[in-house]
Amino acid sequence: MKGESRKKLIIDLLKQGKGVSEVAREVGVSRAYVSQVKKELEMKGHADKGKIEAEAFKLLKKGKRPEDLVIELEIPAEEAMRIYKSYLVLHGYPSPSELDVYEEIMKAREDIKKTAKKMREEFYEMLYLARETVMLVGFYILEWTFFHIRALGLIGKTREEIEKDKDYQIAKRFCKLASYLYQKDPEGLKPLIKFVEKEVDEAKGLAPRPSYEAALELLKILKGRDSS
Repeated sequence: MKGESRKKLIIDLLKQGKGVSEVAREVGVSRAYVSQVKKELEMKGHADKGKIEAEAFKLLKKGKRPEDLVIELEIPAEEAMRIYKSYLVLHGYPSPSELDVYEEIMKAREDIKKTAKKMREEFYEMLYLARETVMLVGFYILEWTFFHIRALGLIGKTREEIEKDKDYQIAKRFCKLASYLYQKDPEGLKPLIKFVEKEVDEAKGLAPRPSYEAALELLKILKGRDSS
C-alpha cells in the first residue's frame, strides 16, 4: 500500500473512533506513526475550525443571525449557537449563563403558547357544553315562566310587579346568558327564539297586557336587544 493511501486509511479509521493501537494493527504500521497522523489530523481540525469561526464572526459582524451561519457555512445548529455565544461574550454582551436564561425564557414562551392553545381548546369545549345545557333546560325554564307571568297578569299584577317577581328575574338572567353564549352563533339559538316567539304571540292574544309586555321583554333580551 502506497504512503498516501495508507495515511488516508489511517485517517478514515481514526474518524471511525478506533484507537491508535487498533489502527496500527489493522494497517500494519507502528503506533508512533499512527499517533503522528492523529496529531496532524487534530491540528488540521483545529485549523479548519478556526477558519469556520473566522468566517462565522465576519457574518455575525455584518448582522447575520445564527440560522444564517447554519445555511451559509453548512455547520450544525449547535455549532452555530456555540460560535454565536463566543462572539457575544467577546463583544461584551451577555455571558453564556445569561444566554442560557434567555434560551430558557424562549422555551417557556413556547410552553406558554402550548398551554394557551390547550386552554383555548378546553374553553371552546366548555362553551359547547354550556350551550348544550342552555338548550336542554331553556325550554323548561321559559315554559314555566310564561305560564307564571300569565297567571300573575290574570290576578291583576302590573308589569313592574311581574318584572320584580323572582321567577321572572331568573328567566331574564337566563335569556341574557343564552344571548351571550350564542352571540357568535345566532343560528344555534333559533329553536329557543322560535319557541319564545310562539309564546309571545299567544300572550298577545290571550294574556293580560302586562304579561304580554313582560314576555316581549324576554324575547328582546334573548335576541340580544336588551334595553337595560
